[in-house]
Amino acid sequence: MIGGRALTRDQAGIVSADVEWEAPVQVILDEDESQSYVSLIVSQVLDQVELSDEAAEALREWRGSLESGSEPLQAFTDALNDSLGNTIDEELSRQVRRRDYYRRT
Repeated sequence: MIGGRALTRDQAGIVSADVEWEAPVQVILDEDESQSYVSLIVSQVLDQVELSDEAAEALREWRGSLESGSEPLQAFTDALNDSLGNTIDEELSRQVRRRDYYRRT
């Protein structure tokens, strides 16, 4: 048992857990979290990638345009949440299909 769940082994020797499916995970970032994410990624790019001065300045300006409460930050947050949700849904569907627990009709 792992975490109170029984492990079983099928004829092919594949181990699986006796897992009950619950509601899918939902991750929703707020504006502050999105702004922190952008700051982190842009800082990493500026530090680790060779960019022209114009490109680096354009990135800094874009990051600066995403101020708290601004319309561009709200639009970015919405797009990021949509993209993140779609990625989680696709990965979950892929894992489920891979394990043959579920077949789409």
